[in-house]
Amino acid sequence: MTATPNANPGAEVNVDGAGYSDEVKRSYQETFFAGHSLKPYKYVGCTLSLWQRLKRIVTNIGGDKASVGMYVQNIVAYHLEEEDVKSMIAELTAASYLSDTDSKAMDGISLNAKKYQAKYLMGDKVNRKEREIYISAELGKRLKKIVLDVDGDRPTMGSYVEAILLDHLDTCADLINEMTNDSKRNTA
Repeated sequence: MTATPNANPGAEVNVDGAGYSDEVKRSYQETFFAGHSLKPYKYVGCTLSLWQRLKRIVTNIGGDKASVGMYVQNIVAYHLEEEDVKSMIAELTAASYLSDTDSKAMDGISLNAKKYQAKYLMGDKVNRKEREIYISAELGKRLKKIVLDVDGDRPTMGSYVEAILLDHLDTCADLINEMTNDSKRNTA
């Protein structure tokens, strides 16, 4: 079971400062903390600081049955199911295949695909062996295929997943903070 993308729950802009509606909070929780089995599973390495941040969110918002792996699984699956992401990955994959015989193939990709690659599919030298996040084997295969197909600057599954997670956490920061504060008030 994967998250079904509609509008990104949590990406709404809270302009009046009145807070998010219960419906928005419920939608976020249902979308990103929905329980399902990750077995068989694979793991993706991540930094300790990211894992700790995710663990705090899961502990405060996710409830008793939520896990970091489940939260990550849902965020990444949601991201990969967005129509614009699917088309950019397809475009990057096609151009990458052509680049084996045509050195200018990557020059012809759209500006959006170039931005996507620069934001999400860039390799780095970060050590992501401090913590492991478990995801389903199916999602692991999808990520591995994307990373291998869209060669570029040698992205890794860990760098790709981390870029997706950090973007999600930044986009939804206000909602996550409000839901965390709600949770703390309810337990006090």
